[in-house]
Order: sequence, then structure tokens, then C-alpha cells
Amino acid sequence: MIKNARRIIKYQIYLTIIALFLGVIFCNITEDLLSNPAKKIMKLVTGSGLKSLKIDNSEIPKVFYPRLRKAVYNPLYISVRAISISRKVQGEKNRGENLKYFLNHVNWLRDNLRLSTHDDVKYGVWEHNFPYPYGIYELEVPWRSGMSQGFGISALNKAYEITSDVSYLEHAKYALNAFFIDVKNGGVTYKDSENDWWFEEYAGALDGVEPRVLNGAIYAVIDVYEFWKTTGDQDARTLFVKGINGIKNRLDQYDTGRWTYYDAIGTIAPKHYQGVHIKLTQKLYEITGDKIFLEYSKKWSVYKIPYFIREFLKQKPDYHDIVILGLNVFGVLVLEYFFVGLFFLLKRDMGRKRI
Repeated sequence: MIKNARRIIKYQIYLTIIALFLGVIFCNITEDLLSNPAKKIMKLVTGSGLKSLKIDNSEIPKVFYPRLRKAVYNPLYISVRAISISRKVQGEKNRGENLKYFLNHVNWLRDNLRLSTHDDVKYGVWEHNFPYPYGIYELEVPWRSGMSQGFGISALNKAYEITSDVSYLEHAKYALNAFFIDVKNGGVTYKDSENDWWFEEYAGALDGVEPRVLNGAIYAVIDVYEFWKTTGDQDARTLFVKGINGIKNRLDQYDTGRWTYYDAIGTIAPKHYQGVHIKLTQKLYEITGDKIFLEYSKKWSVYKIPYFIREFLKQKPDYHDIVILGLNVFGVLVLEYFFVGLFFLLKRDMGRKRI
């Protein structure tokens, strides 16, 4: 009996080792297929499934972060939602209802823009009054975001176009001015030279860390460009030129030779953001006509690196990655036990026939 038990345990160890080995191989193939199931499992485990989005009494969304264990106002999410609703307002169906929701959102943005003055420049920022929930950067609360500034400006500008209420345009201008203010002075910009500025997505990092997230800077530059094109604002034009220079001069720093970095401190871009980098550099080429953006967009589009190497060996995997690997290992184990069981059933039947 003890001998058989030891044999079973030994077989189970062998099967588990094989499952781990094959799971590592298969996760390179099933990454896209299992991404959504992994997200659903994470929501179930963390209890955030039904709480990922809450709506307050004014129809303003609050985002639930499992690691914070609470729902908070995120200016970026509110801005993106406002822009999305604005497209419905411009349609013919339910315009009145959509207009009400849209105005609730942009009024929140207008009323929660914190105004300050630096060197006689009046500017406004949307403060993020919660810790960054994923622990990549240590951010001092409240922190600011150049990406949030850009989307917020676009939302307020949409509100001005729809309502002709100059208060929206006025506050959009205050938000734009935050790009003239250095991060250390409460703004969202790193001024590396007179004509080379970087718009920081995570402004307010401690210990002198400068994340310099690539997609955040590009989104901000594009939003500044759109504001310039729709309003003719010359300050926006100035910021656009400086911001474009900042990105163009650093594209090589985000190129590993096989993939792209998410930020300037060496975080490998998840596959989704690799695709975002390709699309955004293509967009910058369409806007500027500068072939350097097209060059990097094309180069990055052909980069390939196996999922396991990218997420587990090049950096510390997050819980989502672990779930994807776990699903592959579990799937292989199920198949192994199925075929092992089938083998012993066939072996038993053959034994009976011989008797």
C-alpha cells in the first residue's frame, strides 16, 4: 500500500513538472485567448466584478480599485467618458438625456479643476486624490497627470462647442497652462531644454523618479494639437511643438530592439501597449509628416518576443500574467489526467480480455 502511494505521488510530481513546462510553452500561444478569462477571474477573486464602476447621485462614475478597496473619482476616466457621451449628444437619438449626462461630467471637470498661479501664469490641474493602485511608481497624493490634462481639455472644449458656454473654454485654457508649469512646481511637464519638453502622465513621483510613460506623453501631445486646431490657440501650438520634440528626441530610449518599453525606467510594455505605441507613432506621422514616427511605427509593428520571456523573465509578472500561466498549467494537467486515466482503463480492459 505504501509502495503504491509513493508511486502515485511520484507520477503526480512528474505530471506536474510536465504541465509546468508545457504551460510555459502554451502561454506564448494562448495569451490573447486567455486574457479576458484571466481578467474575469481576477475580478471574481478580488470581488471587484460588480463594483468596478459606481455612479454617484450626479451620474458621475467612480472607479473601484481592488487594491485600494474603494471606488474613487478618476479625472481621466471621467474625461474619456464625457468625450464618448459627446458623440451621442451630436447624434439624433436621446439627445436631451445624453446632453444631461454629458453636462454632468464636464461640469464636474470644470468645478474640480484646482486653480493655482506660478510665475504669473494662472493654471489648473485635476488632482488624483488616491494612491496609484498598481505600485509601479510611488506617487505623492494628490498627483497630477499630463494625460488626464489632455483628455480633460478635449472634454471641456467639446462642451464649449456644444453649449457656447465660455466658462468651459476658459477652464480648458487654465488646464492647458499646466503644461507650461514644471512638475516640481505643481505642473505636468519636464523641461529638458527650451524646445524639448516632456508631458508626464504620472506627475508627482517620489525620490526623484521620472516615469516618462510614452503613451501618456503622446496622448497629451495629440490632445494639445486638437485644441490648437479647433481653437487656433497659439499657446497650444507652442506646447505642441515642444512636446513633439520631447517625444521625437527620445523614441530610441523606448526601443529594446525586440519590443518597446512602457516607460523610461525600463518597464517592458504589455502587449496591449505595444499595439498602442505602434498606432500612436503612426498618428504622430499623420499629424506632423515627420518620417521618424513612421520609421518607429513600422519597426515596432514587426517586433516579436515570446509572452513568457516578456512578462516573466524580463520583469516581475503581475497577477494577470500569473493567472494566464495558471490556466495553461491547469489545462495541461486536466488533459494529462484524462489520458492517463484513459490509458489505465484500456490497460485494464486488455487485461480482462486476456483472462
